[in-house]
Amino acid sequence: MSFNQLRVNISWNVVGGAGARLLIPLFQLAIARFLSPHDYGAFAFAMAAVMLFDVFKDLGVGDVLIANSAKTADFSILFTLLIITSSSTFALGLATLFVMNAYIDLNWKEVAVVLVTVASILLSPINDSLATYYRSRQDYKLLGVRQLCVALTGGLVGLGAVTLGAGAVSLALGYFVSALGSAILLWSQPARPQMKISLKGVKAYLPTGRHLMVQRVSGFSVSTADLIIVKFWLGLQSLGVYRLAHQLNNLFPMSSIFLVSQVMFTEFAKRFKNGDIQAIKVLYRNYAVLSGLVLLTFSVLVYLAADRFILLLLGEDWRDASVIFALLSCSLPTSYISAVNVELSKVFGFAKAYTMYGVIRGVGTLVAVWFAAGFGLVYIGFAWSFCSVLGNLVNEAIFHSKQEYIKFSFSRTVIYLSAVFWFAFVVSQSLPAQI
Repeated sequence: MSFNQLRVNISWNVVGGAGARLLIPLFQLAIARFLSPHDYGAFAFAMAAVMLFDVFKDLGVGDVLIANSAKTADFSILFTLLIITSSSTFALGLATLFVMNAYIDLNWKEVAVVLVTVASILLSPINDSLATYYRSRQDYKLLGVRQLCVALTGGLVGLGAVTLGAGAVSLALGYFVSALGSAILLWSQPARPQMKISLKGVKAYLPTGRHLMVQRVSGFSVSTADLIIVKFWLGLQSLGVYRLAHQLNNLFPMSSIFLVSQVMFTEFAKRFKNGDIQAIKVLYRNYAVLSGLVLLTFSVLVYLAADRFILLLLGEDWRDASVIFALLSCSLPTSYISAVNVELSKVFGFAKAYTMYGVIRGVGTLVAVWFAAGFGLVYIGFAWSFCSVLGNLVNEAIFHSKQEYIKFSFSRTVIYLSAVFWFAFVVSQSLPAQI
């Protein structure tokens, strides 16, 4: 693939990401203006179940199919695995909700939020298997259009529902409609591959997939399991504030920088297969310098404007989110290259090296968040950010000890040191104000 085609793919993925990772959160923020932090926390708690499913849904097989440039027929394996895991997870979710209702007096809206949100899992066999297939074939135009369309549809449905008085259910309804719209669009494509019920050949993908799934557990621990701890210690009110701060923190990076890294994974795999190591070096270096500078600038802007931004966007009830937002964002400048390192480890053949790292980072983050919860929500934000910065440094150390193709450059060193100093500055300014 030419560099021009790579730019086209990145452009479409970023445009699509503006749907899935920018428009959807923006619609959710607009809906949050009609809700209390408690109601928003109920939806965040339901989403934790969906994110847990994302960890185990395909046993890591999807990424292995892309890394190995698998044949079309092999995607039926992914389709079958997702049917098994999605139906099992939905049944388990219903049983858990029944047990919870026996011990906790849930109101009908809280039950409806969980049911509607978790029901989106049943659409995963279509959404995830076909999206993975089109991603492996680098059809980012289709994926981009799909994400924009479903984001607009789901967002407008949710916004309409909340104006009619649906409360927190409107967030769940919008999320489900987004998943349904995605499934309809992908399944209706004329060039859609024929998906069959088959697990033939699955054993060849499971060994590497198992390690990738363990790494996802780390991601879940870092980005989602902490929500459960916040709910347990501080209640739905604080959970709503904490979840919203995380969404704001991810709004720009996930709709731009990390979408670029997603395209680069498939590009790295093809370049490495063709023996074009020099092209990989150039792509990696350009991405590292550009994304590092962009995220450092973003973090500084958040620190300067977070309080005014929150008050203007959501009102006085959400003021507590501004400090958490600033603390979370100051860890971003060290994270810009970590995801690419993990993706490249799959291409270079040392993905297993990140397995134990993922376990330790995930457990360490949860322990730190659990301990910090006794001091308050701001300290949870600090604990999460500190573990993120430390984990990113360890990520770099693993990457550069396991391969010899890519070396640390002077520009990257300067950016990384600046990011660490910026983190220390923000923490020094934020925590004393809470004592």
